[in-house]
Amino acid sequence: VHILAVDPPFRVMRTDLNASVVADLTVRYQDPTLQILGRAELQRGTFEMYGKRFELRESRMAFDGNDQLDPLVSFFAVHR
Repeated sequence: VHILAVDPPFRVMRTDLNASVVADLTVRYQDPTLQILGRAELQRGTFEMYGKRFELRESRMAFDGNDQLDPLVSFFAVHR
């Protein structure tokens, strides 16, 4: 499955997360292996952790397509 959500991004809304997401991912599943290749970015939004609200400034995940899901993650958020 190829997921391309660039313009417009899709919205993730939960009680602890609200964010706009841009993604270009290829997902393959062949029992029992799940592989993801591509990138996803949380562009803007908020999330809660340990009872504190944070504002997302920048967040990126890059998947290499390996059968071990171990993305490279870059995440920057601010709590005031």
